[in-house]
Amino acid sequence: MSKYVLTTEYDFDFSLLALSAHVPDYKMCIEVNHLLGITLSRDIPIELSTKKINAPLLFSCFTFQDEEEQTEYILLSNTSSNAVSSSAKAENLSLFKEERKDMKFLLIPELAKADFLLMIKADNHKELMYDIQYKLKTITFVLSVQSMNPETLSSKKNLII
Repeated sequence: MSKYVLTTEYDFDFSLLALSAHVPDYKMCIEVNHLLGITLSRDIPIELSTKKINAPLLFSCFTFQDEEEQTEYILLSNTSSNAVSSSAKAENLSLFKEERKDMKFLLIPELAKADFLLMIKADNHKELMYDIQYKLKTITFVLSVQSMNPETLSSKKNLII
């Protein structure tokens, strides 16, 4: 019996900015809206499941599509919005006592210092990225803004939306 294997190629033709800012997602969304003159709105959170954790991880997502300019902006939180409990046995505890701790997970673990990710999908996304990067650096609570190449990230499949 013959076996068929389906292989897919994903299109990572977008610009990615990694933002570091210790503010809630809605505050970052408001500032990006004001700065860029767009209206990002809350979308369905990105849901990620892993074999190690039973509950799905949720990452907040804000989207905006400009039909005239044919541009799409997606603001993602890099940190899961739900804390997942994992039970870990401590060395000094008895066999039946378990210690529970809440853990936060990252959408892109390689970008541990980034709190948010801004994806820019357009024909001229590289030119837009430099302009947007310059504007985002003017926000007072933004600590850093870095442009990233999505092709080089090992967990780039998490960015397929």
